[in-house]
Amino acid sequence: MMRKFLSILLSVMLMFCFAFAAGCGNGDDGADTEDHGDAVTEINYDTDEPVTLQYAAWNVSTEDDDTVMEREMIAQYEADHPNVTIEVLENIDYDEGYMDSLRNLAAAGDLPDIVMCSVVPDMLTEGYFADINEIAPKDPEWTDIPKSIEAATHFGDGIYMVPSALFMCGVFTNDDLFDAANVDQLQPGYSWDEMLAAIKKLTNPSKHILGINEVTYFPDWIPNYLNEGLGQFSYDGENFHLDSPDFIQAIKMCNEIRKGKYSYDSLTADEQKYYKAEGWWDVWPQGKMAMVYDWSWSIPDFEGTADTINSRFIGMPGNQNFVCPDYVGISANCEYPEVAFGFIKWMTFGKEGALNRINLRDDNDYFLESLPLSTNGEVTSAYFANAFPGMEDAYAEIDNSIIEGETWIPGWVNALYDGQTGLSITSGGNKIANATMRDLMWAAMSGDINISDYADQMNTFANGTAAKAKANLNSALGH
Repeated sequence: MMRKFLSILLSVMLMFCFAFAAGCGNGDDGADTEDHGDAVTEINYDTDEPVTLQYAAWNVSTEDDDTVMEREMIAQYEADHPNVTIEVLENIDYDEGYMDSLRNLAAAGDLPDIVMCSVVPDMLTEGYFADINEIAPKDPEWTDIPKSIEAATHFGDGIYMVPSALFMCGVFTNDDLFDAANVDQLQPGYSWDEMLAAIKKLTNPSKHILGINEVTYFPDWIPNYLNEGLGQFSYDGENFHLDSPDFIQAIKMCNEIRKGKYSYDSLTADEQKYYKAEGWWDVWPQGKMAMVYDWSWSIPDFEGTADTINSRFIGMPGNQNFVCPDYVGISANCEYPEVAFGFIKWMTFGKEGALNRINLRDDNDYFLESLPLSTNGEVTSAYFANAFPGMEDAYAEIDNSIIEGETWIPGWVNALYDGQTGLSITSGGNKIANATMRDLMWAAMSGDINISDYADQMNTFANGTAAKAKANLNSALGH
């Protein structure tokens, strides 16, 4: 996805004072002892005294079928470490109030020892996590984490997070529709022009066949596709460039698809009624959609139609990788950070735990939601021996990844989605007095407003909002 990604990511790290500790596993079982400038040695994460660690994570919140694998991973860890007890917090609102629950616990001095999160800057700004820079780089398997993912664990001079899950976004194809229409199937590395041509050729209103599901999130990556110097949403590591020709062109490219009614999200409510669907996800099983732009966590939906639809994952145009990690951190008040890190390693990037997780998948037909967090050859070979078609090819480009900004760039959500701009527009026939950034982008993609008329104001708002959030984070970290 971003062939010049490392230089751009380094810029991001510097501007946010993120120390880039480069290092990626080489696929061998051995450890590289020279990375990070320190001798890497085996660390004993066990304990001779009884230790109880509280664990807050949304994927183990209940005992239902969706969380059986996580519970089994915990049980195996406890069996291997009889002096360590993992206490899963069951009293957190995992649906709507996760952050509020954590704030309440922190205010009472009861923040769990280990906390899973998706929006890291918010957690750091509130001072929740301990710096693990004295632990993580010394682990011989830390360098096996994909370098693009590992780099985003650095804030200032410290390392505060461990990747806990990895998801990839891209295009899934219905190859049967390609064949029926005599359209060449798209292959990894395909171009935007090839994709757009296929979308147009495969859309067949008379048969109610759609080229693609939606374009809502295309502005995330098109600017980078057009200009390798730009990242997600035109972010260059320091500033957004929503007023750039690349971002404006990205919006217009989305508008072309919606104007032509090539996507489900471009249809009117009456036109969508034909499909009797709650959303585009109900159209795919009907065999009426040639391509879907979605995340790897939805693979079970595509596997569920394997008997009726031949489908593949072909990634992003130009072999771009667009990934979204979850993270887990050790709370600032944890009394046993080394023991906590050992447990986290087992659950996330460690070879032993990763292989155990893959065995659970294969033995019990579980869905392994996360892509490998370790590039160790034994792990990746075992994982992709039973994976959705095309995922292995996409993962091979994992080091050329752009990370979903919401997870690690301060102020991202308000800067690009929820922030109210004070601008008034009319969209979808409705007047919006104080449009959010999301409102403006959607109106532009829908053709209700001209993006060129609003780009300067949107860019000023986004950069101002992000700058304030960055300042707050730097203050919290003592910079």
